[in-house]
Amino acid sequence: MTQLIPEQWLSAQAGSFAKLFGITSLWCDALERLTALNLEAMRSGLAETREAMYRVSAARSLPEVLSLPSLFAPVGLAQTLSYSRQYCQILSELQQDAGMERPAKPAHENTTPAMQSE
Repeated sequence: MTQLIPEQWLSAQAGSFAKLFGITSLWCDALERLTALNLEAMRSGLAETREAMYRVSAARSLPEVLSLPSLFAPVGLAQTLSYSRQYCQILSELQQDAGMERPAKPAHENTTPAMQSE
């Protein structure tokens, strides 16, 4: 059995180490971007809650209070769509940069239930 000396082993594995460090760097960058996105979403949510509380306390009648959700719903929907779009963009960029591909579905998952019973 041939034993590799540490220098030979390191030179043989240098490409693997470089790839590992590259992927780790990409993941850390994506994690940083996702953390920043979540922090911004929390700040926006807190600001929106503060605004809603201010409007509720300033409302003079019950119909005014009951109309407030209809004022905030479009803004909340737009923020939710923006968040999900940015989230998916970060993950898809990570997937492309890291060279990851979705695993192919096994052949038995591509068939319809009628074909499986035959």
